[in-house]
Amino acid sequence: MEGTAKDVPRPVSASRSELAELMNPAYANIQGNVHGGHILKLIDECCGLCAVRHSRSACVTVSMDSVSFVQPVRIGDVLTLRAELSWVGAKAMEAEVEVYSEKPTTGVRTLTNRAHAVYVAVDENGRPKPVAPLLIETAEQRARFEAGALRQQARLEARAREKARASAPTDPTTTR
Repeated sequence: MEGTAKDVPRPVSASRSELAELMNPAYANIQGNVHGGHILKLIDECCGLCAVRHSRSACVTVSMDSVSFVQPVRIGDVLTLRAELSWVGAKAMEAEVEVYSEKPTTGVRTLTNRAHAVYVAVDENGRPKPVAPLLIETAEQRARFEAGALRQQARLEARAREKARASAPTDPTTTR
């Protein structure tokens, strides 16, 4: 019996996405630094494309891991994002992204951010649906996959704690 398309493993390379954009004044604060929110939007777009390419389906963002802004991005820089899937579960996919800022007049590139984002493929009714497994082809991909599985487990545990906190009765006379 032949498997369905969702059963056929897809290589990491099939999900790779790259996005480059010149940072203009509309994206920056009065100091000339690009707003972190704009960079987060670009991270979501680039990583989301990885998830769509892998699942061949619409996807929704579930979470984005802590993003540290290591170096500022300035007006006139070219921001380049490179992402690919690092882990895939039954319905969820984790994409890893690296963000580089380049001074186009000098060619100097600087790593500004690294992040992981999780997506779920959805059907036409917006319900989660299964996705193909990730085909692991190298030792580096295996290590990234295993690290992604650990991150996903930590996310699920954190989500369970958050749900428990949200459903716990509260005393309106106390503050947090």
